[in-house]
Amino acid sequence: ERLLREQSQETDRKFQETDRLLREESKRVNNQIGQLGNRLGEFVESQVRPAAVKLFQERGIAVKEIASNTYIQTGKE
Repeated sequence: ERLLREQSQETDRKFQETDRLLREESKRVNNQIGQLGNRLGEFVESQVRPAAVKLFQERGIAVKEIASNTYIQTGKE
């Protein structure tokens, strides 16, 4: 009975350690996915920005300044 109890405690300890390791790995993977998403967004912005400026200029709209992550609220929304 004592041996069974010790084995059960050891099994519980191993399960807890495995659970902790899985949580840490999950956090690490989620962080990496978030960083990858940010990098993808930066890549898309760098590809679209020159084409967007050119399209505006072709339509007679002067582009004087480009700002990333800028939001303007006119009060009409």
